[in-house]
Amino acid sequence: MAGASGCLAAAAAAGAEPQIEAAGGVLWRPVADTIELAVVHRPRYDDWSIPKGKLEPGEHPLLGALRELHEETGCDAVVGRFVGEARYRHGGRPKRVRYWAMRATGGTFVSGDEVDELVWLPLPEAAKRVDTDADRRILDAFATDMRATTACVVARALSVDLLEPATVLAVQAFRPVRVLDAAVMTDADVGAIVGHVRGGESVLCCANPIGFSDMVAGLRRSLGGTQLIENSVAEGGFVVLHVAAGEPELVAVDSYPLGRSVAADR
Repeated sequence: MAGASGCLAAAAAAGAEPQIEAAGGVLWRPVADTIELAVVHRPRYDDWSIPKGKLEPGEHPLLGALRELHEETGCDAVVGRFVGEARYRHGGRPKRVRYWAMRATGGTFVSGDEVDELVWLPLPEAAKRVDTDADRRILDAFATDMRATTACVVARALSVDLLEPATVLAVQAFRPVRVLDAAVMTDADVGAIVGHVRGGESVLCCANPIGFSDMVAGLRRSLGGTQLIENSVAEGGFVVLHVAAGEPELVAVDSYPLGRSVAADR
């Protein structure tokens, strides 16, 4: 990703401070009729935190969030909606941390140098346990809708084979169990997609770049949302429609314009 280093060079030339990019996840698991969140202790800072960490050069933020989450908690997870971002200064430099909801699907925590404790707590206790206001604001954003979701991923490409490798990996984070490539998406195709998603199966569909916006708008209406205000992603980008599990309600729509960034539309 040569563009990343080029942007840093341009920022330095203009006298701007290069921004630290990081990502993480609000990791949760169902327990009886509620959920618990993972909070980790970092001995280096002697604090309690949401799992997160700095991105590697050129790393997709969603993939970085999954990597950091696994490194700190040992957990595997399926990605849900984009929760939000925190901005603050760290070591004298601006820092941005982007977060996703992530449902734990397995794995085992192992204490290490970076993280030596992990606790699972109900949301109110997790909010009290974390040490920073930035983490609490992310938990507040997560608390607005804590339902499990099923993903309908729509890529602006004629085929998965035409997507960049990093984008394919990012799309796979939503665990699609069905893939549909179609040069022209018919009403029957849209109906089948909606049926799979409402049935709890995440779907990846590739749509003709020319009719992409109309297709996403149609899917959004069919999945229980209103007309999408903005879904103009570049060819090779994708949009994720998050539907509440077991309910015909659209929870959120996240756009990944170039497969490397995210803008939420709810």
